[in-house]
Amino acid sequence: MMRHALTGLLFCGLIVSPLQMRAGAATEVRYPILLLVETQSEADRWKDDLPSSGVNVEVDILVCGSPMPSVEELRVYAVVLHLARCSDDPDAWGDRLADFVDGGGKVVLPTFAWSVPGSPVGGRLLSPSYSPFAATGATSDAEVGVGEVFEEHPMAWGDTFRLLTSTSRDLVTVNPSATLVASWEDGWPLAAVNAGCTVVGVIVDPTGPEGRMFRTVVVNAYWMLAYFSSAYPEWCVPPSMAISIDVMPGSDINPLNLNGNGVVPVAVLGAPAFDVTTLLSSSIRLGPLGTEAAPERAGQVEDVNGDGHADLVLHFRRASLGIDPATPGGASVVLLLTGETADGRTVNGHDTVSLRPAAQASPAKGKRGPG
Repeated sequence: MMRHALTGLLFCGLIVSPLQMRAGAATEVRYPILLLVETQSEADRWKDDLPSSGVNVEVDILVCGSPMPSVEELRVYAVVLHLARCSDDPDAWGDRLADFVDGGGKVVLPTFAWSVPGSPVGGRLLSPSYSPFAATGATSDAEVGVGEVFEEHPMAWGDTFRLLTSTSRDLVTVNPSATLVASWEDGWPLAAVNAGCTVVGVIVDPTGPEGRMFRTVVVNAYWMLAYFSSAYPEWCVPPSMAISIDVMPGSDINPLNLNGNGVVPVAVLGAPAFDVTTLLSSSIRLGPLGTEAAPERAGQVEDVNGDGHADLVLHFRRASLGIDPATPGGASVVLLLTGETADGRTVNGHDTVSLRPAAQASPAKGKRGPG
């Protein structure tokens, strides 16, 4: 990959986003970009059009045929602009981008991400939890202009969409939790952002004749994503990250006896996109609703499952878990752990315990503490 420092370049006729100005463009803030394009000539056009205007924007350019980066390699970027039709394994790449989003990254996708078949991206990234759009499998080659625009939305400021036309696009629907920013004049969606302000979809072909104005839209989307959480939190619902937990690490059946006031060990499992040390211990709760028991103390960091990622072992008073004492022995109960990270993201994970009859002691297999 080649890194291009774009400090000091102007838009060359493109719109400088008001978001950039409101967020303080004169300060040295770095939001590096990974740009995936199909050809080197297309990469050169993007280098000419990407903004800086007082903000250091570092761009790594990946042309089709290059190996796709790992999750660890993606984590150095703030935003991935996936504007190419290539990937070796769309589902695996989409899962990798979803892990990138879970770790705080942002993604911009063009029309062919929702092509059926033929999308270069699949997996979790195109699920309703991440994607602003759902594919219909239909396409249109009709030339249309822009219809309704949500003018108050920051992504639409500066007449971003008004000069766009389209001659080739996929027809999509908007997922229920996403915000529709603009539509084509025939009523089909043009641009939308998901509820967490982490994935933007723009139903335009970046390689078509409208490519120049498409780059204007993507530039504005970039600034919106880069500054959204700090400059415009009122527009976003912070995404909740699904994490993995292990109640009674080492036990396969997680037997739980409700008698007494012992503690239950729970491991919060780390992952490439989730650093357990960012969890705020004061925010953590465990129980059937995820609102009941707080941990006894801050917890211990260790690699519980041997996967090379740090895990966090916490202990909760079983009497505080909020499990109905009338629940019969042998019943399975799902315990939900919720919390918040230092950067304001909520997390949730669950595991199942098996209640033991009141007179039956819990077996000691694999436990790290009394159950």
